Amino acid sequence: MRKALYKRTLAESDPLVQYGCGPVQFSGADNTFYERRLIFDKLIEPAAASLRDQFEVFASSIRDVLSQRWVLTTRTYAERNPKRTCGQAAG
Repeated sequence: MRKALYKRTLAESDPLVQYGCGPVQFSGADNTFYERRLIFDKLIEPAAASLRDQFEVFASSIRDVLSQRWVLTTRTYAERNPKRTCGQAAG
């Protein structure tokens, strides 16, 4: 097969263009989902978090990311107004 078939356009390869939101920095800095959740929701420093605290904050952080993208998907469907048909083929 030709390589031209496998080339992606900029819109398909760049998540910021494709999804309207870029890669998410999940942890490792003071202003990331995980650390902010530990500090503002649990009121503890990341180094002092128990395994249960880490699990709960991780789950909440993932939900934050997925929620943002879910809202964007819903908005996109509403704007494009896709029509779906379901049923059996005559036969």
